[in-house]
Amino acid sequence: MKENDQLNPLLTTVKNDIRLLGQILRHLSYTVIKEEISQYPIYVAHNGDMDIGRPFIDRSLYHTNWWYNASHLEEFIKKGLIQKDKIDYFIETYGDPYERSCIFLASAEGGGFIFVPFPDQNDEELPN
Repeated sequence: MKENDQLNPLLTTVKNDIRLLGQILRHLSYTVIKEEISQYPIYVAHNGDMDIGRPFIDRSLYHTNWWYNASHLEEFIKKGLIQKDKIDYFIETYGDPYERSCIFLASAEGGGFIFVPFPDQNDEELPN
């Protein structure tokens, strides 16, 4: 079985979670950027213990498929998960952090970065 075939069900579960968590992720991303913590928030989706970022979504409380930690580009660089010579490529691939989220999927079956557009705001006001 190809790696992509194995990851497709995982990607589907993350995308389903984002439908539930999209506004929460959007709000946290705006806060991280506004408070100058990072220009590039990263959310770590995992199904076990994870030492990247800080826990903020407990799947048992939110009824999601994954637990989520909040992190950022600088932590990924510091931990060697993004090499310094790949930073520009990452930023280009990330795109506009006001329009989409970056999820790092950490799973025994595979993993990697997923870039998912935030859902529509539905007239919800976001922080300036």
